[in-house]
Amino acid sequence: AEPRLALLYATCLALSLDLESAAAWAGRAEHHLRDHTAPTPAALGAVWAVQSMIAALRGEGDQALDLTRRALEVLPAEDAFSRSYVAFNQALHHALAAAFPQAEAAFKTAIALAQASGNWMLLMMAHCHLGEVQAARGRLSQALETFEHALALTADLTHDPLGFRGDLHVEIGEILLKRNDLSTAQAYLARGLELCQRWLPTSIALEGYLHLAHLRQSLGDLEGAQTALDQAHAMVHLTQSDLDDRIVHLYRLRLGLLRGEWAPAWEWAQREGWLSAEGLNPTAVAEPPLLDIYLRLTLA
Repeated sequence: AEPRLALLYATCLALSLDLESAAAWAGRAEHHLRDHTAPTPAALGAVWAVQSMIAALRGEGDQALDLTRRALEVLPAEDAFSRSYVAFNQALHHALAAAFPQAEAAFKTAIALAQASGNWMLLMMAHCHLGEVQAARGRLSQALETFEHALALTADLTHDPLGFRGDLHVEIGEILLKRNDLSTAQAYLARGLELCQRWLPTSIALEGYLHLAHLRQSLGDLEGAQTALDQAHAMVHLTQSDLDDRIVHLYRLRLGLLRGEWAPAWEWAQREGWLSAEGLNPTAVAEPPLLDIYLRLTLA
């Protein structure tokens, strides 16, 4: 029973984005299987499926794909629970590579497998990511429907230990912001930020404060926009993530561009090697794709 419990704990940690601890517990499950039993291929496949998701969430694409391949070779077709993690990992890989049609299809497969196996946490995560991919493809109505459906799935929860309600309110607020429904967007963002404070504020609030900064600038509230950016930057100090720090900085440059402040963005892009006298450096913007998206937003 211990390997299964260790793997379950690793899964919960991964879904809570405590990826270092999740990797340690998944490794413990694998070591226990190998040291104390003659592990079946299916048992190892279940471990590799969870490890593939952890690797994908850590941005370790090659490792994630290798673990996915190994898991698919040994997992029984009827093990929808473990296969839901593999499908989710494949979807993440496609999304990070900006292969959105493939990502959307894989997230839908993960949703079907998670629903069939009762993997509720992964079901919710896949819905959240599916909506983001649909929004990235410009399908705002589909994305809004996906987020609202996922939010309805939380209606009967007495508590929300993984913070999905807060995340979904922020996601819906972003869609409404893109539709220029500013008053309703502000209500959803405020509610999302309130809800996420009860769980893990750093994982959701960063995005919420960035959207709130954009919204307040759209309303002509420059001081409020600056306050929201400062609150987003405070989240970076908690996450200790270089990527988060770069995203906040890019968003600050983006809002500056909307005010006609081109020089800071131009200087930053040249300093980072993204721009030169010849134009955009395609090699530099290719890694990671998320930064490419943000740069194209700022300099478009």
